Amino acid sequence: MHAITMDRRGLLAGLAAVALAPVAAHAQAVSIKVGDRDLGLTVARPATVKGVVLFSHAAGAAPSAYAALFDLWSRAGFMVVAPLHVDSRQHPRVADYTLQTAFPVRIADLAAAAAFIEKVAPDAPVAAAGHSYGSLNAMIRGGALQAMIQGRDPSTKAVLAFSSPGIIPGL
Repeated sequence: MHAITMDRRGLLAGLAAVALAPVAAHAQAVSIKVGDRDLGLTVARPATVKGVVLFSHAAGAAPSAYAALFDLWSRAGFMVVAPLHVDSRQHPRVADYTLQTAFPVRIADLAAAAAFIEKVAPDAPVAAAGHSYGSLNAMIRGGALQAMIQGRDPSTKAVLAFSSPGIIPGL
Protein backbone atom coordinates (compact mmCIF):
# COMPACT_ATOMS: atom_id res chain seq x y z
CA MET A 1 0.00 0.00 0.00
CA HIS A 2 1.33 3.42 -0.90
CA ALA A 3 0.65 6.52 1.13
CA ILE A 4 -0.61 9.46 -0.86
CA THR A 5 0.74 12.79 0.23
CA MET A 6 0.00 16.20 -1.12
CA ASP A 7 2.16 19.23 -0.79
CA ARG A 8 1.18 22.81 -1.49
CA ARG A 9 2.39 22.65 -5.10
CA GLY A 10 0.34 19.54 -5.78
CA LEU A 11 -2.73 21.15 -4.28
CA LEU A 12 -2.24 24.34 -6.31
CA ALA A 13 -1.68 22.35 -9.51
CA GLY A 14 -4.88 20.41 -8.87
CA LEU A 15 -6.85 23.57 -8.19
CA ALA A 16 -5.46 25.18 -11.34
CA ALA A 17 -6.48 22.14 -13.38
CA VAL A 18 -10.00 22.40 -12.00
CA ALA A 19 -10.17 26.15 -12.61
CA LEU A 20 -8.92 25.79 -16.16
CA ALA A 21 -11.13 22.81 -17.03
CA PRO A 22 -13.24 23.35 -20.13
CA VAL A 23 -16.61 24.86 -19.37
CA ALA A 24 -19.64 22.69 -20.01
CA ALA A 25 -20.66 23.08 -23.62
CA HIS A 26 -23.88 21.24 -22.81
CA ALA A 27 -25.15 23.81 -20.28
CA GLN A 28 -28.24 25.44 -21.65
CA ALA A 29 -30.45 28.38 -20.84
CA VAL A 30 -34.06 27.54 -19.99
CA SER A 31 -36.82 30.00 -19.17
CA ILE A 32 -39.77 29.14 -16.92
CA LYS A 33 -42.66 31.23 -15.60
CA VAL A 34 -42.88 32.23 -11.94
CA GLY A 35 -46.13 34.13 -11.60
CA ASP A 36 -45.85 36.99 -14.09
CA ARG A 37 -42.04 36.79 -14.27
CA ASP A 38 -39.74 34.83 -16.54
CA LEU A 39 -37.07 32.98 -14.59
CA GLY A 40 -33.87 32.12 -16.39
CA LEU A 41 -32.29 28.80 -15.45
CA THR A 42 -28.85 27.51 -16.35
CA VAL A 43 -29.16 23.74 -16.76
CA ALA A 44 -26.18 21.43 -17.14
CA ARG A 45 -27.39 17.90 -17.76
CA PRO A 46 -25.13 14.85 -17.95
CA ALA A 47 -25.96 11.86 -20.14
CA THR A 48 -26.97 9.87 -17.05
CA VAL A 49 -28.34 11.75 -14.04
CA LYS A 50 -27.22 10.41 -10.62
CA GLY A 51 -28.67 13.39 -8.78
CA VAL A 52 -29.44 17.08 -9.10
CA VAL A 53 -27.75 20.13 -7.60
CA LEU A 54 -30.09 23.12 -7.23
CA PHE A 55 -27.65 26.04 -7.02
CA SER A 56 -28.23 29.58 -5.71
CA HIS A 57 -25.55 32.13 -6.61
CA ALA A 58 -24.09 34.88 -4.42
CA ALA A 59 -25.63 38.35 -4.26
CA GLY A 60 -24.84 40.25 -7.45
CA ALA A 61 -23.29 37.17 -9.08
CA ALA A 62 -24.76 34.92 -11.78
CA PRO A 63 -24.70 31.22 -12.66
CA SER A 64 -22.15 31.92 -15.41
CA ALA A 65 -19.54 32.69 -12.72
CA TYR A 66 -19.76 29.07 -11.57
CA ALA A 67 -19.52 27.40 -15.00
CA ALA A 68 -16.37 25.40 -14.17
CA LEU A 69 -17.98 24.06 -10.97
CA PHE A 70 -21.17 23.15 -12.84
CA ASP A 71 -19.05 21.37 -15.45
CA LEU A 72 -17.33 19.29 -12.76
CA TRP A 73 -20.63 18.34 -11.16
CA SER A 74 -22.13 17.51 -14.54
CA ARG A 75 -19.16 15.34 -15.52
CA ALA A 76 -19.62 13.51 -12.20
CA GLY A 77 -23.23 12.71 -13.17
CA PHE A 78 -25.09 15.52 -11.44
CA MET A 79 -27.54 17.71 -13.29
CA VAL A 80 -27.19 21.35 -12.21
CA VAL A 81 -30.13 23.76 -12.18
CA ALA A 82 -29.22 27.35 -11.30
CA PRO A 83 -31.67 30.26 -11.43
CA LEU A 84 -30.57 33.79 -12.28
CA HIS A 85 -31.83 35.66 -9.22
CA VAL A 86 -33.19 39.21 -9.49
CA ASP A 87 -30.31 40.64 -7.45
CA SER A 88 -27.77 39.50 -10.06
CA ARG A 89 -25.93 42.28 -11.88
CA GLN A 90 -26.81 40.33 -15.05
CA HIS A 91 -30.56 40.37 -14.35
CA PRO A 92 -32.43 42.92 -16.51
CA ARG A 93 -34.46 44.15 -13.51
CA VAL A 94 -31.68 44.24 -10.89
CA ALA A 95 -32.32 47.96 -10.24
CA ASP A 96 -35.86 47.11 -9.08
CA TYR A 97 -34.62 45.09 -6.07
CA THR A 98 -32.55 45.44 -2.92
CA LEU A 99 -31.03 42.42 -1.20
CA GLN A 100 -33.94 42.54 1.23
CA THR A 101 -36.69 42.70 -1.41
CA ALA A 102 -34.90 40.06 -3.50
CA PHE A 103 -34.90 37.59 -0.60
CA PRO A 104 -38.51 36.29 -0.93
CA VAL A 105 -38.12 36.31 -4.72
CA ARG A 106 -35.07 34.04 -4.35
CA ILE A 107 -37.16 31.63 -2.24
CA ALA A 108 -39.84 31.62 -4.97
CA ASP A 109 -37.18 31.15 -7.69
CA LEU A 110 -35.79 28.08 -5.95
CA ALA A 111 -39.27 26.61 -5.43
CA ALA A 112 -40.01 27.08 -9.14
CA ALA A 113 -36.64 25.56 -10.08
CA ALA A 114 -37.41 22.59 -7.79
CA ALA A 115 -40.74 22.12 -9.62
CA PHE A 116 -38.81 22.15 -12.91
CA ILE A 117 -36.45 19.49 -11.51
CA GLU A 118 -39.42 17.34 -10.48
CA LYS A 119 -40.58 17.37 -14.12
CA VAL A 120 -37.23 16.67 -15.80
CA ALA A 121 -35.61 14.36 -13.21
CA PRO A 122 -38.46 13.13 -11.00
CA ASP A 123 -36.63 10.30 -9.26
CA ALA A 124 -33.24 11.95 -8.79
CA PRO A 125 -32.09 12.97 -5.31
CA VAL A 126 -31.68 16.73 -4.93
CA ALA A 127 -28.96 18.66 -3.12
CA ALA A 128 -29.45 22.38 -2.48
CA ALA A 129 -26.19 24.28 -2.90
CA GLY A 130 -25.22 27.91 -2.76
CA HIS A 131 -22.43 30.41 -2.45
CA SER A 132 -22.49 33.23 0.12
CA TYR A 133 -26.03 34.72 0.09
CA GLY A 134 -27.05 31.72 -2.01
CA SER A 135 -25.83 29.35 0.70
CA LEU A 136 -28.40 30.87 3.05
CA ASN A 137 -31.08 30.00 0.49
CA ALA A 138 -29.70 26.45 0.22
CA MET A 139 -29.73 26.04 4.00
CA ILE A 140 -33.34 27.26 4.15
CA ARG A 141 -34.31 24.60 1.58
CA GLY A 142 -32.69 22.08 3.91
CA GLY A 143 -34.72 23.29 6.91
CA ALA A 144 -32.74 26.15 8.49
CA LEU A 145 -34.77 29.01 9.98
CA GLN A 146 -37.95 26.95 9.67
CA ALA A 147 -39.60 28.85 12.54
CA MET A 148 -39.22 32.11 10.56
CA ILE A 149 -39.30 31.17 6.89
CA GLN A 150 -41.35 28.53 5.14
CA GLY A 151 -38.76 27.41 2.63
CA ARG A 152 -37.93 23.83 3.61
CA ASP A 153 -38.23 21.33 0.80
CA PRO A 154 -38.54 17.67 1.84
CA SER A 155 -37.06 16.61 -1.51
CA THR A 156 -33.76 18.26 -0.48
CA LYS A 157 -31.53 15.40 0.67
CA ALA A 158 -28.29 17.35 1.19
CA VAL A 159 -27.08 20.93 1.53
CA LEU A 160 -23.78 22.35 0.26
CA ALA A 161 -22.98 25.81 1.62
CA PHE A 162 -19.91 27.59 0.21
CA SER A 163 -18.69 30.65 2.10
CA SER A 164 -21.87 31.08 4.12
CA PRO A 165 -22.80 34.65 5.03
CA GLY A 166 -22.56 34.17 8.80
CA ILE A 167 -24.80 35.99 11.23
CA ILE A 168 -27.39 38.21 9.56
CA PRO A 169 -29.14 40.68 11.89
CA GLY A 170 -32.81 39.82 12.21
CA LEU A 171 -32.42 36.16 11.25
